[in-house]
Amino acid sequence: MCLLFHRGVVKRMINYDFNKRIADKSLDIIKRRRNIFLSILMLFLLAILFLLILTTDIFDIREITVSGNEKLSYNNIVDLSGVIIGQNIFEVDKRQVERSLEANPYIVVDSIKRRLPAELVINITERQEALMIEVADGYALVDQEGVYLQHVERKGQWMLPIVIGMGDMVFDIGDNISSGSNKGKALVKLYAALKEWGMLSNITHIDIQSEYDIIVMTDWGMQIRMGDSQDLDTKMAWIQAALKDLADKGQTKPEGVLDVAYASQAIYTPYYK
Repeated sequence: MCLLFHRGVVKRMINYDFNKRIADKSLDIIKRRRNIFLSILMLFLLAILFLLILTTDIFDIREITVSGNEKLSYNNIVDLSGVIIGQNIFEVDKRQVERSLEANPYIVVDSIKRRLPAELVINITERQEALMIEVADGYALVDQEGVYLQHVERKGQWMLPIVIGMGDMVFDIGDNISSGSNKGKALVKLYAALKEWGMLSNITHIDIQSEYDIIVMTDWGMQIRMGDSQDLDTKMAWIQAALKDLADKGQTKPEGVLDVAYASQAIYTPYYK
């Protein structure tokens, strides 16, 4: 079947298509101009809002809330943060505040939040002393992760296990003793195992003169030879089993040497046979 178009019809079709293209193009231009206008208006409104934020006192800090502190005072933490009452809340650099607070080795910053319009909330965790490392001029107090918290000259009121055999190491307050030190890594692992197995309260000394021959001393006079810091869960299980067996035999606080260095057995040798 053939379709025949009159010349006039074809001309009208061409004119219609041409006019439609012009209309579509004009519509696109109008849309672009409208979008540009809206973008400029939005930028203008944002600029006004930004100026209002910086110049009005609505967003000036009127309250600083601190949570998680136990030993450190509220004023101490606020002073360390560098934030002051009356400061614009949006001018506070939260990363800088975190760095300033964690310059104190006792502080771990959990979060810093703006509670609009005028409150800054600082949530921290305080590191706790876990071990006393014997050094030439006293003791280095470290937490369970090995962070060096402070130096003390005497044992004083601290009822913590004393670590011997690391006095030749050099570290500064805030350092982690496990960084770059095999002894430090072994000590942190051993502490975690003793804590998990509920033995810390009975430990008085940890001798780590060699990370391959660690000796743990209890408050009732037993020496536990741990060997290295590998397979600690297995070794702790052997210790618990040996102590239970001795207790069943009437020796609740046996004095002697308990050797679990090989992690495949526990050998108990009393001081006096």
